[in-house]
Amino acid sequence: MTFRTQAELDGSTFMNSDEFAEAVTFYANGTGGGVAVNAVVERYEQSSDEFGSMQRAAAIINVRDDASAGVTAFDVDDEWDVALREGGTSARYRANRVISKDFVIWKIEVVE
Repeated sequence: MTFRTQAELDGSTFMNSDEFAEAVTFYANGTGGGVAVNAVVERYEQSSDEFGSMQRAAAIINVRDDASAGVTAFDVDDEWDVALREGGTSARYRANRVISKDFVIWKIEVVE
């Protein structure tokens, strides 16, 4: 067994979506009816940077690369229905960038 094979088998250990995740809706290419997936969402509130510029609220969506969830590829043309603020109302946001992707977890950034 290779490290990659073992990591793929242990993917649920790296990202336990039963304990830490919330349901978000993924819209491939911003179209269609959407697919509900479990994701760990890291939220960043509005704040000013060191130059005094206002930063928009953003979230990083961590989703497991799992064919059983119905999605195995993500792109900047995709949209996500997610709350950018803790306890806030969810809305649809276009993916700003794919931060990283390994063989277990995708990290996608969405901004207001």
